[in-house]
Amino acid sequence: MRLKDIDLDRIIPNFMENDACVKALNATLEPLVKELANKMKTLSIWDNLASLSDEELDNIAYEFDIPWYNSTYDKRKKIKIIEDNVKLMKRLGTPYTFKQILQDIFGGCELKEAGIDYDGLPHHFMIEVTNAESLDKVSYDRLGFLIGKVKRASSWLDKVTSIHSSDMIQQVAMSTQNVAIESIKMDLNGLVRF
Repeated sequence: MRLKDIDLDRIIPNFMENDACVKALNATLEPLVKELANKMKTLSIWDNLASLSDEELDNIAYEFDIPWYNSTYDKRKKIKIIEDNVKLMKRLGTPYTFKQILQDIFGGCELKEAGIDYDGLPHHFMIEVTNAESLDKVSYDRLGFLIGKVKRASSWLDKVTSIHSSDMIQQVAMSTQNVAIESIKMDLNGLVRF
């Protein structure tokens, strides 16, 4: 029996059914229990994230201390980041966490590990951005910040590549060990401009 559907008369033992005090107590408690059951719905933030305002979502993220959260994200991203936070904090520093956070925030990003997805040194990785049209200078700065917060200290970023299909130019961002990002433009003919 659910608390919101409770019928106290049904759970009283047979020998107490005719007691006037028990009937009076049931008549008094039943509306109170149903009211409490309705109020309990608002206590669970996980069930109501979509109905919260942006300011409330920002406060929840602040309380959870989510390093990759940003108050400028749209509501859908904010909710996804908050929902995934507990699961990802347990696995912080793993490729799984990094991949999931990249998906939550940037959508079309893939983490490529050296030795598995491309030839490279152990503990090195690269990020491939597949929806580069949606990324701007601010997004690349956020990506650099995110890399610094989420990756293991023993991991090294080799490069970030993004393909701009609209103008057919591939932008490659190279990273140093301190995760500062420097942009290089390369056209399809292989000519490099700094």
